[in-house]
Amino acid sequence: MKASAIAVSVALAAGLSGCASFERSMKNFGSDISGGMNRTVVLYDYEGDELTRWEGKIDLQVSDDGGHIVFDQDGKRTVITGGIVVSEER
Repeated sequence: MKASAIAVSVALAAGLSGCASFERSMKNFGSDISGGMNRTVVLYDYEGDELTRWEGKIDLQVSDDGGHIVFDQDGKRTVITGGIVVSEER
């Protein structure tokens, strides 16, 4: 029974490995385990002017209602409420 369960798991993983949503899920999982991804996060005001930026290993968390973004970097927690945030993975 174990061998068939393993075979099904391998076949499922192989079948999904080309799927973009599966790849995003795996990237999210890896980010959660390793404490983030190398990113550049930029905060803009509503006129499009850059207010500040952060670079490095960052694990972003977006609130369920989209009202704020939280991340920790170098032992400091940043909470952004308002503004326009762009995150680019490196």
